[in-house]
Amino acid sequence: MKRDTPEIIAISKLRVQPGAIPQLLDDLADPEGPLGSTFKGASVIFGKWDVLVQLGGEDSTTVANAVFEDLPRFDAILHSDTLFTDSRH
Repeated sequence: MKRDTPEIIAISKLRVQPGAIPQLLDDLADPEGPLGSTFKGASVIFGKWDVLVQLGGEDSTTVANAVFEDLPRFDAILHSDTLFTDSRH
């Protein structure tokens, strides 16, 4: 367990449209954007996926809504795969 880590975490692997990563990173981090406070960070990676995004919150409904309702609002995301963890268990 990391300090200041929310109890529920989702790590989403994203495949992004070519050339769209810089703008997507800005859009993901926008506190007024769709992800709001559930956005905890993002990293550019290499391989099958382009970006890893960490989303978090204190309950599973909040995090699931961010993954299944808010993340798909970003047109630059072509595909995603998400892993969830619950530090309470």
